[in-house]
Amino acid sequence: MDNSKRLNKAISETGFCSRREADRLIAENRVQVNGIIGNVGMQVTPHDSILIDGKKSSKM
Repeated sequence: MDNSKRLNKAISETGFCSRREADRLIAENRVQVNGIIGNVGMQVTPHDSILIDGKKSSKM
């Protein structure tokens, strides 16, 4: 069973912003996944660390 999902969906599920807004943040290089700049369409798992502007959302 694959628990991965698109990065924008993972961000939007926290309530931080919508998926479209998450895509904008990702395109502006404001999102990091495990210390690496994320990209639109990137797949993440619950074990990945997602930071927006260097801060972790309380629900991520």
